[in-house]
Amino acid sequence: MLSIWWDCEGIIYWELLLPNTAIDSKLHCQQLQNLKIVLQANRPERRKVRLRHGNARPHASKVTRQKLEKLEWEVLPHPPYSPDLAPSDYHPFRSLRNHLVKKTLR
Repeated sequence: MLSIWWDCEGIIYWELLLPNTAIDSKLHCQQLQNLKIVLQANRPERRKVRLRHGNARPHASKVTRQKLEKLEWEVLPHPPYSPDLAPSDYHPFRSLRNHLVKKTLR
């Protein structure tokens, strides 16, 4: 599974997880910490982080909310169901889809 974070400038951070790895709150919080380190190194001018999270359990857990509070990141609300905000329509996925058109994967 690929976990990926991006902003308007492009991909910031990604992790390729081992097969059968489940994303729980502990792993998600570690990913957020890794993201913070990468942001500080690659986007030092950014003082405020606004994060768009889905409503998956690891995103909404108490542990994750506490981590985000400690990081002082603002979480933008995400409606429970909103097809116009489908992650697959976001920039990195659209670019990937265009790249893979008419290719055969084995």
